[in-house]
Amino acid sequence: MTLEIGSQKVGRFGRRGRGTPMAASLPIGESDANIFACPACSRPLGSGTRRCPGCATRLLAGVETSRAVVFIGAGGLAGFALGAGLVALMTMLNVQPAQAVIQPAPPIVTPSQAPIAVAPPPPAIDPGIPSSALSALRQTTLINQRVVSDAGRLSAALATTKPSSSEIAPILRAMASTAMVGQRLAPNVGGWDQAESVSADFVAFYAAIAKAADDGLSSSLSSRRAYVAAAEEMLRVVGGLDAIDAASRTLAASADLTLPPLTAP
Repeated sequence: MTLEIGSQKVGRFGRRGRGTPMAASLPIGESDANIFACPACSRPLGSGTRRCPGCATRLLAGVETSRAVVFIGAGGLAGFALGAGLVALMTMLNVQPAQAVIQPAPPIVTPSQAPIAVAPPPPAIDPGIPSSALSALRQTTLINQRVVSDAGRLSAALATTKPSSSEIAPILRAMASTAMVGQRLAPNVGGWDQAESVSADFVAFYAAIAKAADDGLSSSLSSRRAYVAAAEEMLRVVGGLDAIDAASRTLAASADLTLPPLTAP
């Protein structure tokens, strides 16, 4: 129960003989229930006071307004950080584990019941035939194919309105070079007794090609007639290759050897 004493006169007087009234007394009893000190000037204030009458400090729940705002902001940031941390933690806990990729088993290959085709064995070669003779016979086919190709180029050069010696000369040189290789190879075919006549025909054939080429190349490039005559002679010589090639294939067949055909351009 709170008792208050109203304003009253005190028996002591001043020098002038008049009494001085006392200031209103503070509440007595529950002093801490409704009274708090101003945080700025320590002036006792009643509960609910928003501005101190002494220092004019604005108050919010008994605390300076500026400080209360700081407290509220700090509390809000702390709450936001705590909430974000909780959300992140829950997200990590809810992450599903990676599923292992199961590779399918490789298909089982069963052997086929179909018979396997076996290449026939190469034909047996008469051991009495020298291998060097057969090798030389194979190589003459390659040389003859080169001769036929160059002869086709020579025919195309002669088919023009005015054949040029500058176009004929390179062809003659190439055929002369091919003939030199053939002249060194043809005698080796004669190492086989049955191939002596074929070997002699090849030797004569390559020698005729070399002579026709030399006759044309010995003339000056300004002499177009000389190169045209040499080209015509070369084509006449090459025309005799058919009979020699047929004889060489008959010889190769007797030894179970197949020669590639000659292809004209």
